[in-house]
Amino acid sequence: MLAVRRSVQGRLFVTLQNREFRFLWGASLFGHLSLSMGLIVLGWIVLDKTGEPWLVAQVIFYFGLFLFILSIFSGTLSDRFPRKSLMVLGSLIRLGPWVFLAIIALTDSLAMWQMIAASGVVGLGVGVEMPASRVLAHDLVGNQGIINAMSLDSVSRHVSRGVGPFAGGVLYDVAGAEVALVAICVVQLAALVLLLPMRMAPSVASRSGRGSFASDMVKGLAYLSRNQLVLALVVGATITNLFLLPMIFLLPVFAREILDISASKLGLLTLIGTLGSIGGALFMASNPRISRPGLLWLGIAYFLAAVTLVFAWSTWFVLSMLLLVLHGLAFATSGALQPSMVILASDEEMRGRTSGYMSLAMGLSQLGVLAMGGLIALLGVSLGLATSTGIAIALLSLLLVFFPVLTRRAIELEPARSA
Repeated sequence: MLAVRRSVQGRLFVTLQNREFRFLWGASLFGHLSLSMGLIVLGWIVLDKTGEPWLVAQVIFYFGLFLFILSIFSGTLSDRFPRKSLMVLGSLIRLGPWVFLAIIALTDSLAMWQMIAASGVVGLGVGVEMPASRVLAHDLVGNQGIINAMSLDSVSRHVSRGVGPFAGGVLYDVAGAEVALVAICVVQLAALVLLLPMRMAPSVASRSGRGSFASDMVKGLAYLSRNQLVLALVVGATITNLFLLPMIFLLPVFAREILDISASKLGLLTLIGTLGSIGGALFMASNPRISRPGLLWLGIAYFLAAVTLVFAWSTWFVLSMLLLVLHGLAFATSGALQPSMVILASDEEMRGRTSGYMSLAMGLSQLGVLAMGGLIALLGVSLGLATSTGIAIALLSLLLVFFPVLTRRAIELEPARSA
C-alpha cells in the first residue's frame, strides 16, 4: 500500500522535481491568484458603486478584449523571442494597473473609466504570458512531462480561483477596497519575483526572431487550417469559453440576484467549489495514458453544459455549491487536457503559435461575459444563462459533425518524467 501511494505521489508531482519548473509553477500560482482576487474585487466595487450587473460585465469584457487582441500576436512572439523574457514582461504589465488602482482607491476617487482601463491593461499582460508560459513548460519538462505540467498548472489556477475570491471578498468586506487592492499588488509582485531566478538552457534562452513577423503569423494560420485536431480543439474552446465559462465572472450577479448572499459568502461558495477543480486537475496529473483524449474532452464539454444549465435555475445555496464543485471538475480537467493535446499534436516550431490560438480561444471567456451579461439583462439572470448554455450545446453538436477527428484521433500522453 505504501509503495502504491508513493507511486501515485511520484506521478502527481514528478515535474516539480525540476527546479526551473518549480519557479515557473510558483509564478503561475501567484499570477492566477492576483487575477482571481482582482476581478472579483473589481466586480464588487462596480456593483456597490452602480448596482448595475451590465457594468460588471463591461469591466470583465475589456479585460477579455485586450487579452484577445494580444493573443492574436503572442503565440508568434513566443516562437520568436525568449519565453522567460516574455513572462517577465507580462508580469510587469499586470502589476502596473493594480498599483495604479490601489493608489487611486486610497484617495477615495475610483472612477468607472479607471477600472475599465486597468482591467484592459491586465488583459494585455495576461495575453503576453499565456502561450509563453505553456510552451516554456514544455521547454523545461519535454513531451513526457507536459501533461503533468499542464495539470499542475491547472491545480494552481483552480486553487487560486477558490482562494482568490474568498480572500478578495473577505478583505473587501472587512477592510475595504483599498486594502484589497494593495493585497493584489503584493501577490502579483510575488509572481514577478519568482520568475527572476529561473535559468534557461542556452538554446532556449537565446531564441530570437528570424524572418518576417507577418509571414510567421501567416504560416501559423496555414498550419492551423491543416491540423484538423488542433483546429477542432481551438473551435471547441471558443464555444465553451464564449457560452459556458463566462458564468464564473458573473458570480457576484448570481450571488446578489438569485442566492441573496454577501461577498464573503460568495467567496466561501467559490472556495468549496474548487474542490472539484483540484480533483479534476489531480486526476489528469496522475493519468499516464488516455486512448481518445478528443472524445474525453467532448464528453467533458457536454457535462459542463449540463451542470451550467442546472445552476442557472438553482436558488438553493447547498445545491449551487455542489454544482460549482462539478463545474470545477469539468473546467479543470478540460483546462489541463486542451493545452496538452495542442502542444503534443503540433510540430515543434509551431507550438508557440498553436498555443497562442488556444490562448485566444480561452481569452474569449471574458469577451463572452458581455454576451452573457446582455442575455441576462434582456431575459433575466436564470433564463439568460440557460439560453447561453443552449447555444453552447447546439454548437458542440455541430462541432462533432464537422470534426469527427475528435472521436478518432489518439494522442499518446506518456507518463511524466522528472528533470
